[in-house]
Order: sequence, then structure tokens, then C-alpha cells
Amino acid sequence: MDLIALLAIQVLYAIASLALISVGLAIIFGMMRVINLAHGEFLMLGGYAAIVATSHGISIWIAMLVVAPIVVGIIGVIVELTIIRFLYGRMVDTMLATWGLSLFLVGLTTAISRRPIIACSTFTSPRSTTRSSRCWKISRSRSRRTPPRCAILSKTPMTTSNT
Repeated sequence: MDLIALLAIQVLYAIASLALISVGLAIIFGMMRVINLAHGEFLMLGGYAAIVATSHGISIWIAMLVVAPIVVGIIGVIVELTIIRFLYGRMVDTMLATWGLSLFLVGLTTAISRRPIIACSTFTSPRSTTRSSRCWKISRSRSRRTPPRCAILSKTPMTTSNT
């Protein structure tokens, strides 16, 4: 029964996330006539800002609800003033500009985060009723020191062969 409830909550979470992202895209296109292909990257920046804030000792809830929206809002205003404002009314140009912005943001985040991946989890301890927040550094070598409940995230470089 607990598994069914947990699965239902996870499905509702996924549906709500996709609905929120699609509503954001629809509002941006409806109001500004801009197709923003970097929409997901702004979501990534919010998550990265929350992880960095949490690793500096800020509560995970403050990081998610305060720090991440402020950081993404500031970056969004900068992008609006420097790139998007000059491209209103030109559909293909805005698509190319936001696609280039998407590639730039992914490359920049990858270049900055060349350190061990940090996974933060908020969970209820089975022995107590209090909630606790813990962060783990996940090594790329997948050592035994990684907590068993923590998903192992790996950065495997893409390799190409010249055959």
C-alpha cells in the first residue's frame, strides 16, 4: 500500500512538473511571441543554484524557495536585456538565439561543475519523526563510502571513434 501511494505521489509530481514547464512555455510564447528553446536550461540553473547554496550551509528549503528563483530571475533579466529584446517579431532569429543560449548555458555549467557531484536528499529517518537534510559527495569511482540510499550520478564523457 505504501508503494502504491509513493508511486502515485511521484506520478503526480512528474505531471505537475511537466504541466508547469509547458504553461511557462505557452505564456512566454503567447505574451512575447518568443519561442524559448533555453527554457529547460533556466530550470537547470535553478537546480544548480539550489545545490550550490545548500553546499554553502543554507537550508535546502531556503535554497529552493528563495535563492534559486532570485538567481534565475536575475539571469533571465540579463538575457532579456542583452539578447531577446532585440529579436522581437523575428521567430527564426529568436529560436536560433535561444538555442545558442541553451548550448552556452549547458557548456558553462559543465565547465564550472568539474568537481564531485553533490546529491542532496530530504528524507524522514525511519527511527524518528523529524525530517533531516543531508548532502553527500558522490565520487566518480563509486566507492563503498557512498550511502546505499543515494543514487549514484556519474559523469561519463562522451567518446567518439574515428573509424
